[in-house]
Amino acid sequence: MKFIKSILLTTATFVAFTGVVLYSSCEKDPCSSISCKNGGACTMGVCKCPSGFEGPTCSTQSIDRFKGVFAGYKQCNNGAQTIDTVFITADLPKKVANVIIKQKSEPSDILSGTVFSTESTYSLTIPDKVKTNYYKKYHITLQSDNKLILDTYERDYTTPGDTAVNHCIFTGFKVTM
Repeated sequence: MKFIKSILLTTATFVAFTGVVLYSSCEKDPCSSISCKNGGACTMGVCKCPSGFEGPTCSTQSIDRFKGVFAGYKQCNNGAQTIDTVFITADLPKKVANVIIKQKSEPSDILSGTVFSTESTYSLTIPDKVKTNYYKKYHITLQSDNKLILDTYERDYTTPGDTAVNHCIFTGFKVTM
């Protein structure tokens, strides 16, 4: 009887082990056919991209969606709209997520921004300009890869007794890549 129990136990162990080996050998590694670029890492068949890169294989720089010329209108303090243009180029020396922003109506206001992206939002982070009695804040978002909104808020109270507030919004569409 002990002999039969030993044979049954050995046979059951062998069948279980063989089944596990055969079952696991049939599972394909979901990352075996994926090659993540620019330092990306594959997890469960999807590339996790480092900051500054995106796409299925992390081969696209995030700044590429922002680079170009955007033509549109600027409106300040609910006044009349004026035609304006925003130019966005790569930062030099080339940094992975940095761009240079120039607005035709503000040629001396050259901005440097860092691309921030999630799965649904693409925006540029621009440092606020803060001086004694002066403050200027920027917020830039990109919608559907072609509609750019540049929101500028400026407060200047350098003249005693006088506070100047300027709030401008540029809305434009990409005309070139």
